[in-house]
Amino acid sequence: MNDERQQIEKLTGEENWPTWHILMKVILECDGTYDVVDGNSMKPEQGVEDYMGKLDCWSKAKKHLVLSLDTQPLLRVAACETAKDVWNKLHQIYDNQSAENIDLLRNKFNKSSTVKKRIKLINKYMTINRLKILICYVTNLINLQQ
Repeated sequence: MNDERQQIEKLTGEENWPTWHILMKVILECDGTYDVVDGNSMKPEQGVEDYMGKLDCWSKAKKHLVLSLDTQPLLRVAACETAKDVWNKLHQIYDNQSAENIDLLRNKFNKSSTVKKRIKLINKYMTINRLKILICYVTNLINLQQ
């Protein structure tokens, strides 16, 4: 698994989230630990059959995630106890539709010093809102056809 992890660029932020997310999912699937982050595997309780093996799977999943994070994303998930918590927190932060992502954009906007940077952030925010509207529209169309 070290070879695969070395080929994946560390998650630095929203810029490389889409590709990092895809590659990390593949690594976790190939390693048999994706069930841990998607919620299909419950944390083992002591005394269950193959407790150590299942606990090892949980540890591996968290290790894969944490070792592939750059400093800023790592600090944002530092309080997470499990791999699933880390995975969910990263989705909460970097998925475009999340409120936390919109707050990040607002903070960047307020800290932007140039007009050009602010315009770029406004365009990104507007794109997110357009996508939300489009998703709602398509969902309504699908519901009407059913």
